[in-house]
Amino acid sequence: MKSLNGSILVLIAVCAGIFLWMHGVGAADSRPQLELVVENGDTLWSIAVRWRPADDPRLVIEEIIALNDLRGVMLKPGQRLLIPAAEAGNALVDAENYYCLD
Repeated sequence: MKSLNGSILVLIAVCAGIFLWMHGVGAADSRPQLELVVENGDTLWSIAVRWRPADDPRLVIEEIIALNDLRGVMLKPGQRLLIPAAEAGNALVDAENYYCLD
Protein backbone atom coordinates (compact mmCIF):
# COMPACT_ATOMS: atom_id res chain seq x y z
CA MET A 1 0.00 0.00 0.00
CA LYS A 2 2.91 2.33 0.77
CA SER A 3 4.35 1.91 -2.72
CA LEU A 4 0.94 2.67 -4.25
CA ASN A 5 0.73 5.94 -2.27
CA GLY A 6 4.27 6.83 -3.34
CA SER A 7 3.43 6.08 -6.99
CA ILE A 8 0.35 8.28 -6.80
CA LEU A 9 2.41 11.16 -5.36
CA VAL A 10 5.00 10.80 -8.12
CA LEU A 11 2.24 10.75 -10.74
CA ILE A 12 0.66 13.90 -9.29
CA ALA A 13 4.05 15.66 -9.24
CA VAL A 14 4.75 14.70 -12.87
CA CYS A 15 1.29 15.84 -13.99
CA ALA A 16 1.72 19.16 -12.15
CA GLY A 17 5.11 19.68 -13.81
CA ILE A 18 3.71 18.99 -17.26
CA PHE A 19 0.78 21.34 -16.61
CA LEU A 20 3.10 24.16 -15.49
CA TRP A 21 5.42 23.61 -18.45
CA MET A 22 2.53 23.66 -20.95
CA HIS A 23 1.06 26.84 -19.49
CA GLY A 24 4.33 28.73 -19.47
CA VAL A 25 4.80 29.12 -15.73
CA GLY A 26 8.36 30.29 -15.32
CA ALA A 27 8.75 30.78 -19.06
CA ALA A 28 10.43 33.80 -20.56
CA ASP A 29 8.37 36.94 -20.94
CA SER A 30 6.70 36.96 -24.37
CA ARG A 31 5.40 40.54 -24.31
CA PRO A 32 6.49 42.85 -27.13
CA GLN A 33 9.76 44.65 -26.53
CA LEU A 34 11.59 47.67 -27.85
CA GLU A 35 15.35 47.82 -28.15
CA LEU A 36 16.75 51.26 -27.46
CA VAL A 37 20.22 52.74 -27.35
CA VAL A 38 21.11 54.58 -24.14
CA GLU A 39 21.91 58.24 -24.72
CA ASN A 40 24.05 60.55 -22.60
CA GLY A 41 22.10 61.48 -19.45
CA ASP A 42 19.65 58.55 -19.63
CA THR A 43 18.89 56.75 -16.39
CA LEU A 44 16.75 53.72 -15.74
CA TRP A 45 14.23 56.05 -14.09
CA SER A 46 14.06 58.43 -17.07
CA ILE A 47 13.71 55.51 -19.50
CA ALA A 48 10.97 53.88 -17.39
CA VAL A 49 9.00 57.13 -17.12
CA ARG A 50 9.39 57.94 -20.83
CA TRP A 51 8.42 54.52 -22.22
CA ARG A 52 5.92 53.29 -19.61
CA PRO A 53 4.40 56.51 -18.19
CA ALA A 54 1.28 54.80 -16.80
CA ASP A 55 3.28 52.28 -14.75
CA ASP A 56 5.19 52.56 -11.47
CA PRO A 57 8.76 53.39 -12.58
CA ARG A 58 10.22 51.23 -9.78
CA LEU A 59 8.49 48.13 -11.19
CA VAL A 60 9.49 49.00 -14.76
CA ILE A 61 13.11 49.41 -13.63
CA GLU A 62 12.99 45.96 -12.02
CA GLU A 63 11.70 44.50 -15.30
CA ILE A 64 14.39 46.26 -17.34
CA ILE A 65 17.13 45.05 -14.98
CA ALA A 66 15.85 41.46 -15.14
CA LEU A 67 15.25 41.43 -18.90
CA ASN A 68 18.71 42.82 -19.65
CA ASP A 69 20.53 40.93 -16.89
CA LEU A 70 21.98 44.18 -15.56
CA ARG A 71 24.36 43.98 -12.60
CA GLY A 72 23.59 47.51 -11.38
CA VAL A 73 21.80 50.70 -12.31
CA MET A 74 24.62 52.51 -14.11
CA LEU A 75 24.09 52.93 -17.84
CA LYS A 76 26.61 53.84 -20.54
CA PRO A 77 25.84 55.84 -23.68
CA GLY A 78 25.60 53.41 -26.59
CA GLN A 79 24.43 50.53 -24.39
CA ARG A 80 21.44 48.64 -25.83
CA LEU A 81 18.46 47.87 -23.60
CA LEU A 82 15.28 45.89 -24.14
CA ILE A 83 12.18 47.62 -22.77
CA PRO A 84 9.11 45.39 -22.20
CA ALA A 85 5.65 46.61 -23.16
CA ALA A 86 3.10 47.17 -20.42
CA GLU A 87 1.19 44.16 -19.04
CA ALA A 88 -2.20 45.48 -20.12
CA GLY A 89 -1.35 46.53 -23.64
CA ASN A 90 0.88 46.12 -26.62
CA ALA A 91 2.26 49.63 -26.86
CA LEU A 92 5.28 51.57 -25.72
CA VAL A 93 5.01 55.34 -25.55
CA ASP A 94 7.47 58.18 -25.35
CA ALA A 95 6.71 61.85 -24.87
CA GLU A 96 6.45 62.57 -28.60
CA ASN A 97 5.57 59.29 -30.30
CA TYR A 98 3.22 56.37 -29.94
CA TYR A 99 4.61 52.99 -30.92
CA CYS A 100 2.17 50.20 -31.55
CA LEU A 101 3.78 46.79 -31.32
CA ASP A 102 0.91 44.58 -32.50
